[in-house]
Amino acid sequence: MKEAEFDTLIKDEILGWASMSIRTDEPGETQFYFGDKEIGHLHNGRTLHVMLPRAMREEVLTNGLAEKHPWVPNSGVSFRVREEGDVKRALWLLRLSYLRFALKNADSAPQLLEQESRELPLTPQFQALRKPFLRSEP
Repeated sequence: MKEAEFDTLIKDEILGWASMSIRTDEPGETQFYFGDKEIGHLHNGRTLHVMLPRAMREEVLTNGLAEKHPWVPNSGVSFRVREEGDVKRALWLLRLSYLRFALKNADSAPQLLEQESRELPLTPQFQALRKPFLRSEP
């Protein structure tokens, strides 16, 4: 599979997520936004950078699911898409970042977290790290 195909698979999936948009402000870079917040970007269809809160980033790194972001190691992770099977991990990482904003904006955030925890799947540790992003009920 070619780089352009990885890029297309990832973009097509992302556009199916609520409140998501794609920008291509820089040549060779595809940026993924939840509203006006960037969740990550893909360089030339191969190198994915995902923005994550510190605790989530540390859990991802500890579990060997990605590497430190090369330019902003305290703000995100980096993942190299080398083959078709890596697309699934890339989407999983992007979904972690997406959930930070989706949970803050969801009317039924606890149910969304439960559903996403089953679908991704999220380990209990990753579920616990998502709970601070649940919107407080009035």
